[in-house]
Amino acid sequence: MFNPSKLQTFFEQQKLLYLHLKKEDYAKLFKHRISGSSFLVCSKEDLEKIGLPYGPILELHHLKTIIIDGNFISIFFKKNN
Repeated sequence: MFNPSKLQTFFEQQKLLYLHLKKEDYAKLFKHRISGSSFLVCSKEDLEKIGLPYGPILELHHLKTIIIDGNFISIFFKKNN
C-alpha cells in the first residue's frame, strides 16, 4: 500500500483526470500522514477535519469511490484514448 509520499505522487498524477488540488492541499494530507490505506477508509468528515476545502474533499471522495468500486483502470483508459 502507498505510504504518504507515494500517495501524494499518485494524487499528483491524477490531477489531469480527477483532482484539482493545490500544493497546500497535498501538504495537509502529507502532514496528517494520510497513506493509501488510510485514504481508502477516510470519510468526507475526516478530510474536512484536516482542513481541506470542500471542492478537493468531493474530488478525493469521488476518486476513492472509483478505486474501491474497481472502475479506476477502465475510466483511466477511456479518458486517455
